[in-house]
Amino acid sequence: MTNFYESHRNLRWNKLQDVLPPEIGELKKLTHLSLSFNNFKGEIPKELANLPELRYLYLQENRFTGRIPPELGTLQNLRHMDVGNNHLVGTIRELIRIEGCFPVLRNLYLNNNYLTGGVPAQLANVTNLEI
Repeated sequence: MTNFYESHRNLRWNKLQDVLPPEIGELKKLTHLSLSFNNFKGEIPKELANLPELRYLYLQENRFTGRIPPELGTLQNLRHMDVGNNHLVGTIRELIRIEGCFPVLRNLYLNNNYLTGGVPAQLANVTNLEI
């Protein structure tokens, strides 16, 4: 049985800043990661895709730049992803480049970024989609 403190990280509203280190991908038991309302900058690390148990990912209200790593689509348990209110660029289609991506994703928040393009059919199962 996974300990609550091993599986949940809630660091929102902590005035954290700088780049989110790729070592975040070593926390293999994480199911919930909330880093919202901080001042993280740089790209969202693709190493987050190394968290096989991750279900909830909250990265909204930071200063992340670049593209959303398509590797996140390989997270088989991810149900909720909020990356709204950052400085992310690219197309929504880039997010779903991997076959069978986001199989259980139900809530996806991409709002207030610099993303372009329409919503691909692969995101039809997403119950709540905000762009």
